[in-house]
Amino acid sequence: MVGLVGGLYLAFCQPPKDNTFARETERVFGVERIACDGGCPVYGLPDDRTPASWMHDGRLIRGTILVDGHKVGLAGADGEPLKAVE
Repeated sequence: MVGLVGGLYLAFCQPPKDNTFARETERVFGVERIACDGGCPVYGLPDDRTPASWMHDGRLIRGTILVDGHKVGLAGADGEPLKAVE
């Protein structure tokens, strides 16, 4: 019983790991503080064309999250996709 409770605690009560959707997207595209309208998922992907905002080069950008299968992209207000940073 103690093992079951301990396992449930480890599975559901710990804070998310640093590889959440938002943190990984920020790292890949070199943006900061990404926020999805309605909240970004911790795990998994948001719906395609989810409105979002993020900081890039000190400016607030309103754009869209693009999802194609397991690929994620960001498009700015002008609809132009951002390129991943290396």
